[in-house]
Amino acid sequence: MPVGTPRASTLAKLNTNIDILPWAGRVSGSFGLIRPLEPIDSLEMGNLGDAGRAPLIGWLPLPGRDERMRETPETVYVVDDDPGIRRALERILNAAGFHSQTFASATAYLTGEEPDVPGCVVLDVTLPDLDGLNLQRRMTDSGRDRPIVFISAWGTIPLSVRAMRAGAVTFLTKPVAERDLLPAVREAVAMDRHWRRDREERSAARARLRLLTPREREVMEHIVNGLLNKQIAGTLGTVEQTVKVHRARVMKKMAARSVAELVRLATLAWSVPEHPHQSGSSPFENAPP
Repeated sequence: MPVGTPRASTLAKLNTNIDILPWAGRVSGSFGLIRPLEPIDSLEMGNLGDAGRAPLIGWLPLPGRDERMRETPETVYVVDDDPGIRRALERILNAAGFHSQTFASATAYLTGEEPDVPGCVVLDVTLPDLDGLNLQRRMTDSGRDRPIVFISAWGTIPLSVRAMRAGAVTFLTKPVAERDLLPAVREAVAMDRHWRRDREERSAARARLRLLTPREREVMEHIVNGLLNKQIAGTLGTVEQTVKVHRARVMKKMAARSVAELVRLATLAWSVPEHPHQSGSSPFENAPP
């Protein structure tokens, strides 16, 4: 157990809110750094470092990423205004072992869909209130992206091209055959799982990055850009020994065991979500303070 780990009885005494930051430590498993949102004078715990805000007061075990993902089964959302189509698709999906939920309109989907539940959408292009392509755009704009399998009885090449360019997994023509639907849904579910893992890893990297002081961020940027300690010292107008101290703190706070791992974490922290119609950015481009 890491040094400074609070006992359950001690945590029970915390009559205040706490901020739990994801952290991949050097020990087995995942832990969350506990930071009080208000000063706490009564706790006598090991000092885990100064992050420029309230002191870190201990570690809290968090379920592993794969464990959390297994706890929430994927849901296939079916959005179609034809009740017969909805029932038919629901039977196929349930028989294949998927959990499905159906909606008769885009509005009903936006109201009933749970963003935190992993899965994909089987979406009719022609809907009475908001058509499938506009729903796709609204999902993207609101940050509720899911992989989409489009279906339509009136599919045209230009329409399918528009859907695919916007990030759809595929475009199927009604009546949808089981042999076409299930592989497409499996691909979409796998894609969503990948996106969510990507977002979670990015969130954890950004949480670590927020632990750095402004000077440590500067040092980290130069390390990532390949500069040696002596070169960094010359650039920042300091001595090499000071750079070594900052470098050690950066590596510890970022939980990086090598420069290569630090580069990966920096790139991950400042990249945009991986998505077919989004592009990446440089690790320190438009970095927040």
